Amino acid sequence: MVHGLDLYRLLVVDQHAEAITIARQYRRLRALFPDDPSALAPEPWRRFELLQVAGRILTDPSLRAIYNELHASATASMQKGVVRCASCGAPLQVGEPCCLYCGLLRLVEPNSACDAVWRWTAGRRAS
Repeated sequence: MVHGLDLYRLLVVDQHAEAITIARQYRRLRALFPDDPSALAPEPWRRFELLQVAGRILTDPSLRAIYNELHASATASMQKGVVRCASCGAPLQVGEPCCLYCGLLRLVEPNSACDAVWRWTAGRRAS
């Protein structure tokens, strides 16, 4: 976990998924981007780069083992009650309109710690 960013969540795969499953999911998500990503705007470019990093790390057995060690130790020490991005799991900075890692607008998962923020962001999207 790099500064709270969860690569498994970014690729929408389980932590115990096989490498072939992760590679398939990476290819599915990669297909959503154009063949020439240099023409992308800054926000989609950032998502593309994160996708590539996640695919590279999670499909290489040695890099994945190192990441899993870091992920386990970081998960144990992560702060409770921190508002996290619904897409990549990174902590959201107060006052930022979008996630600094993946660029997703401030959407958060509803739970007891952030129901008020969830309702506020949901109301903003509807209008």
